[in-house]
This record gives sequence, C-alpha cells and structure tokens, in this order.
Amino acid sequence: MSTAHTLQNIEIEDWASHSKNLFRSKLALHDQIICAAQNGAHKFNIFFQAASGNLPQLYPKQLKDNLTVKLRNVKLIDHIQFTRQNRLLISTEHLETAIEISNIKAIMGIPTVCSVISEQITSRFLLRNVPLETPLQELTDELKAENTIKIHEARRFLSDKSRNIATENVLVTTYGTNLPQHIKLWLTRQEISLFIDKPRQCRKCFSFSHPTSKCKNESICEICGEQHNIQSCTSPTMTCILCKGPHKATDLKCPKREEERKFLKFKCLNRLSFIDARRKFQIDKKILFICCFNIS
Repeated sequence: MSTAHTLQNIEIEDWASHSKNLFRSKLALHDQIICAAQNGAHKFNIFFQAASGNLPQLYPKQLKDNLTVKLRNVKLIDHIQFTRQNRLLISTEHLETAIEISNIKAIMGIPTVCSVISEQITSRFLLRNVPLETPLQELTDELKAENTIKIHEARRFLSDKSRNIATENVLVTTYGTNLPQHIKLWLTRQEISLFIDKPRQCRKCFSFSHPTSKCKNESICEICGEQHNIQSCTSPTMTCILCKGPHKATDLKCPKREEERKFLKFKCLNRLSFIDARRKFQIDKKILFICCFNIS
C-alpha cells in the first residue's frame, strides 16, 4: 500500500443505507479474494458461522482433521480460532488456500456460510461533487471502464440520516491494498486519497467503541459525567466522563477524541479489523509508554 497519499479525516455526518444510495458488488467470495490479491492484499481472515444455530466448539485436532480432507495443504493455514460471537476464524496468507477455504460449505457436517474481513483486502477513497441524479451503478461502471480498479462498494453520504437526504459525496471501496494516486472519471483526472473514518461517539454513554444503537450502558450526563439525564444536571462544573478533564464529553478537543482519531488512522493504515486494531493499538501505546519511561 502506498502511504504517499494525503490522509483525510472527512467530517461528514453518515453514509447511506438506502438502496439507491448504495452499490455493492455481487462477486462471489472467492472472486473477491482474487481481485484483492491482484491489487496487493496478502492476508485473508475468513469467518464461518452455522447456516442456522451455532457451530459447536470443536477441539483443534477435530478441526484440523476435518479441514485436511477439504484442503490440499492444511499447513498453509496460519491460525484457526473460535471467536466470542461463536464464529470460526481461519487465517492464511496463501491465495489458493484462501480460495479453497472460501468454497467450504460445511464443517463437521454442519452447513456454514462464510465471509472475509473486508478491511484487510480493500481500500477506500472519497469522490466529491457526484451529481445526485447520477445512479451509483452508472458511476461504478464508469470507474471500472476507465481505470484498473475493482469496486466492492460505493455509497453516498447522508446529511440527514433520519430523512435519508443524500449528498454529492460518495465513498468508494475497492478490492486490494494498492490505491492509485489518481483516477479517471468522465474524461477528467481526479486525485484521490486514502479515506479514514472520523470518530463516532455513542450519544448515550459517550464511548467511541460502539454506536448509540448498540449501547448497553447506563445513560451518562454529557456535562458532569454522572449517571443522570443532561436536563436534570445541576453540576456547576464540567467533567468529561472519558478523560476527567474540565469539559463536556463531546468536546472536539478532548484528548480521548484525539486518541480515537489516531486509532482510526492506525486501523486504516494497517488494514485491521476493529477488534484487531483495538488490541494492537493498545499494545503499541503500552510499548511507547514503557520506552518513554525508560528514557526519562
């Protein structure tokens, strides 16, 4: 992946979920893996889950014996594990093995469906000023016809999610980790840059680790950090629930928000899923702290 591109942290409200504002490739999973590999991807994490119900927690030997029958060289698998979501994760850096894995339809006789962690095999860039009357199918057809990129997804950002009001900004996701310096679109040459998400904060507990719709925590006051509604807050001072600083939890200059920006950049540059990125980012922070402590 080239890191010479200008990194951006675009402050746009949300992206579209409505069908007319979303284009998604219908490529089979093994074709997605091939497209990604042709454009620089070299690591494939493939998830399996039962088509119905749950996969049983199998011993590693049972899994190896079962996979040995299905794959030409099971030794090319780097790692297997069961996740907390009761899914089976199989990792490999070998393209042919990844394709073979993606074609598995059952494990231990149990019908399964599989998916691949898209963050590790895709790149994203932003296109501005795409007329609202331009269908995303037409846009992606033009991009594919004039460039060597393979498109996984294109979606318009929304300025108002509740009313589904689309904007002229389109986020394009391509297969592979090699992002070109520019693209050609309708006979014009456009410079592009790697897209990095902005921090997204839960409006209930103000954590950056989950959206408001998935929050299971108690409601926290934005002003004082206590467990009560903001309308009933009588605190004379502000205390951030995240960093304990003298400001609101939503303050744009909060150190924790800046840390989240660094995390999202780290996740993007290292092609990691959110779970892996969180873990490795924390490890890197500890290493940096220890190094600074030893130097001082």
